[in-house]
Amino acid sequence: MIDHQRREEYAAALLQCLKENREECLYTLYELSKSFMGEGLGPGDILVLHIESLEKILAEDSLLSQPAAVFRTFRAFLEVISPYEIAFGHYVELKRLSFLQEVGMRLISFLDMDSLYRYIVDKTAELLKMEEGYLFLKNNATGELELVVARSIQAKNLEKDAGENFPVRIPLKIDKVLAGEVRLGGRKDFTPDEVEKRMISILTNQFALALERLKLYKLMEEQSTTDGLTGVFNRRHFYEILAKETQRARRYRQRLSLMIMDIDNLKEINDCYGHLVGDAIIKNITGILKDIVRETDVVARYGGDEFVILMPDTDKKQAVNAAVRVLDEIRGHTFEVDAVRLRVTLSAGVAGYSVKDMGESDLVKKADEALYRAKGEGKDRVCLYECALYPV
Repeated sequence: MIDHQRREEYAAALLQCLKENREECLYTLYELSKSFMGEGLGPGDILVLHIESLEKILAEDSLLSQPAAVFRTFRAFLEVISPYEIAFGHYVELKRLSFLQEVGMRLISFLDMDSLYRYIVDKTAELLKMEEGYLFLKNNATGELELVVARSIQAKNLEKDAGENFPVRIPLKIDKVLAGEVRLGGRKDFTPDEVEKRMISILTNQFALALERLKLYKLMEEQSTTDGLTGVFNRRHFYEILAKETQRARRYRQRLSLMIMDIDNLKEINDCYGHLVGDAIIKNITGILKDIVRETDVVARYGGDEFVILMPDTDKKQAVNAAVRVLDEIRGHTFEVDAVRLRVTLSAGVAGYSVKDMGESDLVKKADEALYRAKGEGKDRVCLYECALYPV
């Protein structure tokens, strides 16, 4: 016999299945039926319980008293009972294998690291029915595991509570090397069954491969937009940004200026001291430029010894003042490469964008003409297009 409490539990699960029509609700009915079968009841007994529950639901909730609702309850019953013709374990495993298939197909679509991190934690917690969890990834520089995403808890409490409240720790390995760890909690006295253990093994391999694939994708993406020597944007990506910024300037009538700089006499430095010294100077100058400019400015390596700085919301006068500051900073800096100590200078050309009569290529052309004039007038100076200005 089924006691009153268990009957009420089954009726509630059936009602939820009718209202929400979700796979999880059907699975709850299956688990209840499985427990009844384990107590010696047969499919006929469960059918009686099912009909009693349906009668109770229809009596109490008129919204469900429709033929379609009745049909759905019997379809649910057939779904629940039919697996007994094979075996309970096989049915559970098939349900979980469909979960693995869903996860595997979803993993190949991620192009954003943060979304992938959240998905890994969410799906691992869903599989093991855990309420809380977080993902740590290995910092290759320090070798330490660092928190990247948390689920359902305050991140500040993770380190303190990890050992006690998060006993489940699932390593993520790439080529047998630890890459990270998923930690879960929220279920007391949890011990995974054999199916769950196998699924965890499959999932962790999928997660690790997805992380590695996305890292390689991001690296390729970064290499396609940045200069290999300096780490700033390359010429191709600079033109992509320039197109967007000129479009924004036209649309919103905003100011926009461009500075093109050239390292004076870099060829002579390369000829005298070698290209390794020349490359070190280029890298050091890049670092100085990045420290000087605003966060909204765009620094890019335009050519061998040329740099560009695109300055949104900046008029020509402000751009000239910025160029003077850059040249002053470079002129006053001593570059040390091994035993070599050098002073170098820059020449710069500046142009402002005119919404009325300029395209993006015109802005580059005018700034380049100003740079050519600065070089011709003696180097180590700033020239504004059509007007020469000298550093203080």
